[in-house]
This record gives sequence, C-alpha cells and structure tokens, in this order.
Amino acid sequence: MTNNDEMEIDLVQLFLLCVRKWKTIILTAVVLGVLLGGYKGATGLVSLGDATESADEIDSDIEMEQYEAAKAVYDEQIRNLDDKINENYSYREKSVLMNLDPNNYFTANSMCVISTDYQIMPGESYQNYDKTDDVIQTYVNYLKSGECLNYVQSKLTDELSLRYLKELINVSQGAHVINIEVVGNSTRMVTEILAALNDAVMLHKAQVDEKVYAHEISWIGSAKADNVSEAESAD
Repeated sequence: MTNNDEMEIDLVQLFLLCVRKWKTIILTAVVLGVLLGGYKGATGLVSLGDATESADEIDSDIEMEQYEAAKAVYDEQIRNLDDKINENYSYREKSVLMNLDPNNYFTANSMCVISTDYQIMPGESYQNYDKTDDVIQTYVNYLKSGECLNYVQSKLTDELSLRYLKELINVSQGAHVINIEVVGNSTRMVTEILAALNDAVMLHKAQVDEKVYAHEISWIGSAKADNVSEAESAD
C-alpha cells in the first residue's frame, strides 16, 4: 500500500468520523458562537453602561450649576431686601418729617415776589418776551439744588443730613411769586431753615441778573414760625 492510498484512507476515515460526530461539532460551534456573541454583547452593555453613567454625571453637573446659579440670584435678592428693610428702618428712625406729630409741629413760610421791567405795549401786535417766568423757574431750581441745601445746612445749629433737610422744604411758584414753606419739630429749626433759604435767594440774585434777566425781589407774607396745634386751638 502506497502513501497515497494511506492518505486517501485517512481522509475517508476522517470524513466518516465527522459525519458520525456532526451533531457534536455543530453543537460545539453553536456554543462557541453564543459565547463569542455573549462576550461581545456583554462588552457592548458595559460600554453602554459607561456611556449612560457619563451622561448621568454630565446631567448632574449641569443641574448642580443651574442650582448654584439660581441660589446665587436668590441670595442676592434676599441681601437687597434686607438692605432695603434696614434702610427703611434707619430712615423712619432718623427722618424729622416722618417723626413729626401731625397734631403738633412747627411751620414757617415766606413769599418772594419777582419784578422785571416787562411791560405790555397796548395796540401792538408784537410783544416783547416776558422773562419773568424764566427768572422764577431759575430760583425754584436753585432752591431745590444741592448747592442751596448745602448752604442752608451750614447755617443750622443742629446737624441735619441733606436727605432729611430736603424733606422739610416745599417750594412752589405762582404768577410772579415763589412760595417757600418749611416744617420742623421746633421753632428754632424752621426759623433757621427759612432764614437761610431767604438769604440763599438774595445771594443768588446777582448770578440770575447776569445769566437770565435783571429783576427785583421783594418779600411778603410772614416768616414767623407757627405751632400747628396752637394755631388750630386758636381757630
């Protein structure tokens, strides 16, 4: 028997063996396929799990950032509210106006009359421009300005902040007149404030003459400090 014959016999025997064992071979292949598929599936699941976990961490970080940002806004609003509450408390405590007894306070007033050389020309269709109102408006603006309030403040016996001083002064205007009214908690306070305001008007006159229009000032009305409760009792 030659080597070729032996090889043919071996191949035939191998084929017959495979035929007899085909179920075992197929089963083994199936098992290996399942194992390999399971490994790949498990690897995919692990990767998917890692990706899901990473996404959850990102979402958690975003939510935390949003929470911190919202908390910072709320904290700032609370601080602002606290500041306003404290400011209002301080204002009510220190404001002269807020602490006045509505049935027992002092007031003083004066009326400033402004005169210019303006005259109406009878029979003329064209009239010169009357600058009296411009002069009055200039004084009103000045009386309400920080410059004037600083001057008044410097003339007071008792220290009073500009904020609380401003509340005690009321300035209005009418036809050729400026009305100045002051309220306070004592005769001395209203008398000093009103006197300083009247002086401020007179000191400002030269500047108004130059920049707006030449004019004359006269004072009418009472500058005497009155106690409201006493005035009402007299009535």
